[in-house]
Amino acid sequence: MMPRIFSKKVLLLVCFIASGYSSMAQISNWTQMLNGELEGGDIRSYLYHKGVLYAGARGGIFKTTNKGLQWTYTSNGIGIENSTEINWLTQLNDTLFAATTYGLAKSTDAGVTWTSCTDPGDLRQYIDRVFTLGNSIVVTAKTPGNQWKMFSSADYGKTWTSGSHIFTKRPHVYKVRNDFVIIDRGPDSLYTTTDGLTITHFPTLNLPPGAVLESFAGDTAVTSNYVYAIVDYTGIYRLNLTNGVWEDSVNTIYPRAELYNLYYYNNKLIVCGIDYNPYFKPNMYISYDQGLNWLKLPAPFGVQFPMMQQVVWMGGNDMMAVFYYENFYSSNGGLNWGKRSGGLYASKSTFSLASGNALLTSFSYKGIIRSTDNGLNWNLSNTGIDSPEIFVNDIIKTRDRVYASLKVHLGDTMRLYQSANNGVSWTRCSVPSGIYEFDLIGSNDSTLFIRNRTGSNVFVYRTTNYGQSFENVHSKLPVELTTGVGSVTSIIGARDTLMIQGKDALGYSKIFISTDNAETFTGANTGVPVAVGSEVLKVLPGSFYFLSVCRNFTDSIKYFVNGKWVNAKGQNLPEQPKLFVVDQVGERLFAATNRGVYLSINFGYSWIFVDNGPYGGVSVGKFFATPQYLFVSTQNDGIWRNTLQVGISPEQNPSTTTAVVYPNPAHNTLVIQLPEICTKQAQLTVFDIQGKTAHSETIQPGQREIVLNTSDLMNGLYFFKLNGKNTVVGKIVVQH
Repeated sequence: MMPRIFSKKVLLLVCFIASGYSSMAQISNWTQMLNGELEGGDIRSYLYHKGVLYAGARGGIFKTTNKGLQWTYTSNGIGIENSTEINWLTQLNDTLFAATTYGLAKSTDAGVTWTSCTDPGDLRQYIDRVFTLGNSIVVTAKTPGNQWKMFSSADYGKTWTSGSHIFTKRPHVYKVRNDFVIIDRGPDSLYTTTDGLTITHFPTLNLPPGAVLESFAGDTAVTSNYVYAIVDYTGIYRLNLTNGVWEDSVNTIYPRAELYNLYYYNNKLIVCGIDYNPYFKPNMYISYDQGLNWLKLPAPFGVQFPMMQQVVWMGGNDMMAVFYYENFYSSNGGLNWGKRSGGLYASKSTFSLASGNALLTSFSYKGIIRSTDNGLNWNLSNTGIDSPEIFVNDIIKTRDRVYASLKVHLGDTMRLYQSANNGVSWTRCSVPSGIYEFDLIGSNDSTLFIRNRTGSNVFVYRTTNYGQSFENVHSKLPVELTTGVGSVTSIIGARDTLMIQGKDALGYSKIFISTDNAETFTGANTGVPVAVGSEVLKVLPGSFYFLSVCRNFTDSIKYFVNGKWVNAKGQNLPEQPKLFVVDQVGERLFAATNRGVYLSINFGYSWIFVDNGPYGGVSVGKFFATPQYLFVSTQNDGIWRNTLQVGISPEQNPSTTTAVVYPNPAHNTLVIQLPEICTKQAQLTVFDIQGKTAHSETIQPGQREIVLNTSDLMNGLYFFKLNGKNTVVGKIVVQH
């Protein structure tokens, strides 16, 4: 027999159903948070054109007109028609081009708006690089067969010509002259092209046997006679294009350092080196005489990750350099550097939550950041975490604790910290011996569950004493999830009930519930999709219920009641394959889709479109809320905030009030205790979860309590509405 999951505590849903959407206020005017004060921006490419510096990042395209003091987001159209993840930027005349993970985009108005180019090969493809050769645009694109080809367009991306060469791995492309591109695929696979279509082998005369060449650079002028390259990570060689011979005469950096990323700008060569002794720090070198002599530059102060990704020259002695997530500017040719970050934000802040009066989010390589003014300002909040270099994996919340899993240095064993003061300070937990990496897979009011993910010990543990000790509960889990390649995906808590989700050895979704804190489990798989291509994406807890978000051919939302899953119609929701995430704020469900944000106030039975959302195409990780605001935490585009004025609540509609209902769940009768005595005749209507009328009766004046006969109602969740002087609404559960 299925354990009873419904609490007797009276929890009322304040909402209309079915016709209630006519009073809906729309979500609008999203504001992006995390767009200032913090270092960052996972920049893949710089482009300098007509006094404007553009940065192509994982989170989109940014531009600055004041040498990096302030950056503004300029990706309108990228997030809808292409991925916001930018791989490379270039320009042909006054048209800008952006290579994205899902096609090529272009702009003719300095990045204000972007449109999609025709897809090379007539397929939506991953575009890794875009560059110019003469008056043509050339791209490297990955085919559906996971092969790489080059395509050329002479009409700004309208039509394409395919190159004949197929690369089995992603080609590393270096444009060293306006008519000369080098393609690096290892010591025996160096190629050149002058048109992007015809590929020839690259000369290697006079190089050490088996030498590894990478990071080619050269003056883009057609008259340039030299190409430079890092050889075997320690030396710099120069290729004389006149005789095709490599020269070692430029190898004058002593003592030898491990070198990365060579750039040629304004008759200067710049290279970044790594000094591992006594600790991981950057070395920068510059040459003013075509590599014959090198001057060691002071590295940017405070740089955390010393491998330089790219340098761009902006005229005169102005340069901008990016070291992974950190951006630095020099006005004197690299002699001094200052950090430039205003408007650039971390590319990944997916793990976010509200705790007390604070918002907490993981901030890539900076640890935990905290805001107490609804996201306007953020500060690092790592007190108690014993390192300035923190790599956050996840944060999760129980009733009175916040937990964060992280590494304090890249490559370290993962650690677990807990905070009892909403993230102000942290205390390290005692992770079980032998666990080096783990996932925070779920919690309820008092218990945290983690899953080890290293070695063969892929077990689930729980702590009920704030991480002081852990107990291995893997043997107590359902055998379907622990046999063969079966796995636990998540554990969700709602009051005294846990619901565990995972996959069995055949890959089918399985769900179980526990009412004794994971001591025993009972299957809850009636109605769970098992067809090929179907899966349960996630499970959400509610006041009296669980909701599953399913990916299958007919349904996207299912509602758990009376021991089984029943379909919620999902009316008006876009096609399921386009559904990014469904999450809840209180009793309201929000769905982020490729077509915008949708809202349901009747547990997924029907939905209403409320807004295009933040740029429409960002990858949404989670919705979360404070009493005033709705927040969206995204994969690559920071955090977005909106005023929480959706649905119906007593504050928004003063004429709507609630009633006390008992017993709840009800068996054969229940009592509805009204806030005040009925002064005139009123109509009581009871609806099922599909919005259909299940019962209706007239209430005479003078009553304060209504006794409702529920013996004829089927088991399940219902809503009632009493229309009188004021509208009274509530929720009841019938369980015979």
